[in-house]
Amino acid sequence: MLDYSFLSATVYYVLGALPMTMFLTFIPAALGFVFGIILCLIRLKKIPVLSGVVSLFYSFFRSCPLIVLIFLSYYGIPKLLNYMFYGGIRRISVVNISNVAVALLTMSLYSSAFMGEIMRGAITSVDRGQYDGAYSLGLGEGVTFRYIILPQALRIAVPNICNFCIGLMKGSSVVFAIGVIDMMAAAKLQAETGYRYIEAYLLVGIMYVILTFIIQALFRGFENRLSRGYSM
Repeated sequence: MLDYSFLSATVYYVLGALPMTMFLTFIPAALGFVFGIILCLIRLKKIPVLSGVVSLFYSFFRSCPLIVLIFLSYYGIPKLLNYMFYGGIRRISVVNISNVAVALLTMSLYSSAFMGEIMRGAITSVDRGQYDGAYSLGLGEGVTFRYIILPQALRIAVPNICNFCIGLMKGSSVVFAIGVIDMMAAAKLQAETGYRYIEAYLLVGIMYVILTFIIQALFRGFENRLSRGYSM
C-alpha cells in the first residue's frame, strides 16, 4: 500500500530542491550558449592554435561522462589552487570550496562544448547567399553575423538546444555525488529516511517528465516566435 503521508512529505521536500535543479540546468545552458558561440566562431574562422585547442576541448568534454567531469573538478580544483598559490602545500581542500560553484562551472564548460557544435552546425547550414547579399548592401561582417546570420542559425538550432537542455536537466542529477541537493538528491534522502524507494524514485521520475513537457513547450513557443516571417 502507498504511504500517502510519506508521498506528501516527499513532494514537499523534492519541490524544495526544484530551484537548484532549474538553476543547474538553465544557467549552464545560457553560459554554454554564449561561450559556445565564441568557440564555434574560433573553429569556423580556423584561427591558428586556438582552433586546435578548441578541438581538444570539444573532444574532452564531449567524451567524458558528466559525473567524471564533476569529480575531476571537485577534487582537482583544490589541488590546482594549492599548486598555484601555496607551492603544493595542502591549504585548500574540498571543504573550502563551494560544491554548487564546482557543479555550475563544470556544467557550464560541458554545455559550451555541446552548444558550440550545435551552433556551428546551424551557422554552416545558413545559405551562403545571405552573406553575399548582406555584403553587397555594404554591411560589415560583425553586423551581418549579429543581425542576419545568427537569428537564422538560432531558429535552426532551437530543437537541438531544447534536446540538450532536457538532457542537461536529467544529467544534473549526478551533482548529488558531491553533496549538492537537487531533486534527485532530495528524493534519495527521503527514500533512505522512510525506506520507500519505489515511491520516492517514481515521484521524482514523474516530476522530471512534467518538467520535460514544460521545457518542450517553452522552446516550441520560442521556435514559433523565431519562425514568424519565414515561409514553411
